[in-house]
Amino acid sequence: MRGLSLGLGMNIFNTPSLSTVPKLTVLQAGQSLGEYPSLRGSPIVALKFCEWLRSELGMTGVNAFTQYTGRPYITTDATTKTGTDFKVRYVNAASGGSNLVDASAPANIATGNYWRNTQNNSATSPGGALDAVPNTAGPLQRAAVQAIADYGADLIMWSQGQTDLTYVGTASQRAIYKAQLLALFSDLRAAAGNPNLPIVIQHFDRNQTYADTNSQIMVDLQTEVALENPNIYIGVEEYFSEFAVIGTVANCSMTSGNDVILTTNTANLFVGQEIRGAGIQRNSYILSISAGVSFTLDKNAIQTLTSQTLVRYEGTHPGPGAVAGYDTDQNEGFYNILHRICDPIKRILVGTARKEFGPKVTTITPTYGGSTILLGVTHDRGTDLTTRNGAISALSAPFFRVENNGSAMTVTNVERIDGSTLRLTVSGTIADGTVYVWSAYGAMNKTDHQDMIIDNSPEPMPLTRASPKFNLGLRSYTDTGRTDLQSAGFANVVAQWDATLSGSYDGFDTYLRNLTANPADGSAKAAYDLLINAMSFSGVSGLTSGKLVSAGTTSCLQIPANTAFLNNLHKTSGGQPVQAHTLVMVFTTPNVTTSAYLMSTFNSTSEPGYAINFNAGALATRQRGDTASIVAAGGSISANTTYLYIESKSAGGSAYSYWVNTRTGTVTTLAFNTSVTDASSLFRLFARSPAGQGLIANSEFKGAALLNIYADNTLAAALADYYNTLHGTTYA
Repeated sequence: MRGLSLGLGMNIFNTPSLSTVPKLTVLQAGQSLGEYPSLRGSPIVALKFCEWLRSELGMTGVNAFTQYTGRPYITTDATTKTGTDFKVRYVNAASGGSNLVDASAPANIATGNYWRNTQNNSATSPGGALDAVPNTAGPLQRAAVQAIADYGADLIMWSQGQTDLTYVGTASQRAIYKAQLLALFSDLRAAAGNPNLPIVIQHFDRNQTYADTNSQIMVDLQTEVALENPNIYIGVEEYFSEFAVIGTVANCSMTSGNDVILTTNTANLFVGQEIRGAGIQRNSYILSISAGVSFTLDKNAIQTLTSQTLVRYEGTHPGPGAVAGYDTDQNEGFYNILHRICDPIKRILVGTARKEFGPKVTTITPTYGGSTILLGVTHDRGTDLTTRNGAISALSAPFFRVENNGSAMTVTNVERIDGSTLRLTVSGTIADGTVYVWSAYGAMNKTDHQDMIIDNSPEPMPLTRASPKFNLGLRSYTDTGRTDLQSAGFANVVAQWDATLSGSYDGFDTYLRNLTANPADGSAKAAYDLLINAMSFSGVSGLTSGKLVSAGTTSCLQIPANTAFLNNLHKTSGGQPVQAHTLVMVFTTPNVTTSAYLMSTFNSTSEPGYAINFNAGALATRQRGDTASIVAAGGSISANTTYLYIESKSAGGSAYSYWVNTRTGTVTTLAFNTSVTDASSLFRLFARSPAGQGLIANSEFKGAALLNIYADNTLAAALADYYNTLHGTTYA
């Protein structure tokens, strides 16, 4: 569906009983439910939507509907907005496939077929001066706002996206699309006078292939918007709508093992059309037609039958046809969508909504060294899994994709273990590392659509995936025997972070997680989780190739709140007694001539805190007390070399040591300036402050650790052995 937006008029959100609601207005600022109203003759889909929504909300009585042409299209059983006899009014404020972002299809600017201005379109858009200001309402948004002003709105449904697929291919353009979508929602909510107006996003897609990268991006982007924002929901998977029944073929006779179907009327048949019914194999399509005599299928009949009525499908478009009474199976096509829309709308209106509807794959368990993967499913309304064919089998395999360490594996079989568990079988052996599983994969109009896995709810929903991340499926991992410092037997570990251990970073998280189960300072494990700012992951989660790469000098790893241990790194009194510490870092930078910080708890050298920086290749440790800064040399580094750097400060004295890719340390002194004040800034790695002073772009972070002990050469050598093994290299 394209450019779809719905609004429910009257103030019924949070209404405890909908049976008493006197009227209901439905605003659609887009296409789909009023699909081709000028071509189809009667907007049967819109009428059915009004009827089913009325029924779902407990409303009684079915009055005659009137269809108004033009835009907005209006389907209603009352002639005025103030009428009292109608239960549902349907308004279509725009039609046809449309762009959210004008820049994604410049040709649409001339016709005004877009929602938001990202540029000055005053010279080419029909809105002229109205479209002169970037990041403001475009023609379609203005039409929707006017429809809301005329008819009201208490719920919006949005299903645009297909026409912007070519636009969302880069991270910067995805950010623009997302920002414009949220701005549109905000403006529509403002027009309705309700900043908390519920919004339902229908996952898009019509004839696209879900294997297409941009299709995955758009669906994941929509999910991300829903999960991140209040009162925004994923309500239905348009992508999984099935072919629509377009009519019947009467007086059909067939012979088992023969592909010719005899009939007296072939007027409404066409080559490529799907045919279903008794005696016909699933996914059977017309190859040729002998007018008024017979038609030939691409598969043989499986029974000998006479005078049968078969069902014909539109096939080329999953929407309704113009044949009156054609819908003999109202679970198909757009009717399937309409039923699914009605359910989340009802739940939203009565306050029982979920963020997503339908069954989701939420856990995966690969058999490493084997060839099977268990999928755990969380149900919504259903309790079991099946297909339109009534059985789950290898025919459902095309709807899954598996990647192992970045390489695709062929799914050869799908089995139902129980109502909430499936088992995939793949060709080849699953290696240690990362496994991705996409559980919504393939093209909607594929001939095997009847083998798509669905639940057994009253309105069967397709099995999808719960992942708001771009291009990524669910993940699992193993660390091939490598472990964290504390588990390896090291004492006095306060915190450890490592990009090569999946327990610290899984390749997708926004945090670099602390690996130390029981920090030696008594803090909670999660107290040392670090927020990742402007750094990207490279390599494979759980393998030695993992690393975080900085985007520039504002990149950093930042703790949300300092622990006492971090606040006291620079102190001589006032908190706890002067504490010993050891900091370990593994990093690489392509430029050491510019001043940059490896670690800091202050924002400037005039504020209390502790830091490590380098300039012109020379490392230095800085302590700023209450009145002065103290600096100690800390060795030297070169560009494009990976370093295991260890620095350590004793408790209650000035002893200070450091190791730079060596097992023998340099012992010197660092006499602290008196300080009783907590650190002036949050603990950060790779930067001094969020505004900069960080390592330049393409600097790489492998791992770091904090211990509350003063290190000697024995401990440093043990740490070197550990990191050599952990990262599969030799640092010292």
